[in-house]
Amino acid sequence: MTSESQSARDDQLDGLVYSYLQARRAGAMHGTALENCLAACSERESDLIESLEALQAAGLLTEEGILNEDFPEQVGGYRLLRRLGAGGMGVVFLAEAESGELVAVKLVRPEQLYFDGVRARFDRELQSVRRLDHVGIAKLLDSGEDKGVPFLVQTWIPGASLDLVLASLRGRSPEDLQLADLRNALEQHRPAEAPGATLEALSSAETWESAVLKLVGDVAQALDHAHGRDVLHRDVKPSNILLNGNGRALLVDFGLARLANSSNLTRTSTQPGSLPYMAPEQIEGDPQALDARTDVYALGVVLYELLSLRQPFYAPTADKVRALVLAAHPLPLRKLNGSLRRETEVLCRKAMDPEPRRRYVSAREMWQDIERLLAGKKIHGRAPGAILRMARWTKRKPL
Repeated sequence: MTSESQSARDDQLDGLVYSYLQARRAGAMHGTALENCLAACSERESDLIESLEALQAAGLLTEEGILNEDFPEQVGGYRLLRRLGAGGMGVVFLAEAESGELVAVKLVRPEQLYFDGVRARFDRELQSVRRLDHVGIAKLLDSGEDKGVPFLVQTWIPGASLDLVLASLRGRSPEDLQLADLRNALEQHRPAEAPGATLEALSSAETWESAVLKLVGDVAQALDHAHGRDVLHRDVKPSNILLNGNGRALLVDFGLARLANSSNLTRTSTQPGSLPYMAPEQIEGDPQALDARTDVYALGVVLYELLSLRQPFYAPTADKVRALVLAAHPLPLRKLNGSLRRETEVLCRKAMDPEPRRRYVSAREMWQDIERLLAGKKIHGRAPGAILRMARWTKRKPL
């Protein structure tokens, strides 16, 4: 049997298992769900039953064959303590290794195991993080598969994600924020196992603006490391940036990452990423157009949000968000936060430029301008000229 035909048989079996699980969740009896799934391919009955028994042995199905929402207490030698968070594909647990070290264990969600491409996506994440070794990226410690459940183990970052920090600050005036507000927000979401927040890495930050620039600079350095190893993140957003107690920002969740030179690119109509942080070329759905500048754009959106406490492109529906991103006309930052320096707004605008060729060419270039700004030096980035601004204005308002 060729590898292509074997892959097709595996995909067929995955589809059968998924269909069975969905039918059982909808209330169908075991026999009915089994009969309906096998109606078009009865020769796979033994394979289907074997797969269901494997899921049951892994603790993912109850004895009645219904999806068990509870994960096993132990996976691959790691004792799961509590859930830290969940995304579309995986669930992350705080776990204890046999050595007693606390780690983060990511498992594929049970109901996701039989979605098309989920295992491939998990393997891509594993392939990506194996290439990375940077202080600003959660380090891969281990990986494997336990009773059919793939998992990866990374260093646990005791802190809080930036989306939780932002949620704690909503409704505040960004002009009034100080470093103490960041510490209070971090303490509010600090895990019980973590020590108190010191924010030592931000000790030199005298304003909210400089603290935010330092945090975004941390992420820019992490992205520069990833891009240097041909890894694009493609989902940079506050929930994928963790702030530890020392005040350092770390980049996590490479679940949508891909290798920059990979020929196995997304060619479907689906758009990987989170819509409010997606660059125009990402929204337009051409995977060949994505490069390091796509991640730079998303980081620019994060910078905008941290400085203004609002997303640059917010709307009640996905279609309206897409339209706003493509129109590329967010409110000027200093209208939302009058305490900002003009060059900070210029830096953010350059990172978020709708035209990739006008953005920072790399995360390193953005990070270097952040360093210049923090040192009180003139940045290299420049605001769009009058002719370009007029051209964009007439494009938005052709009449």
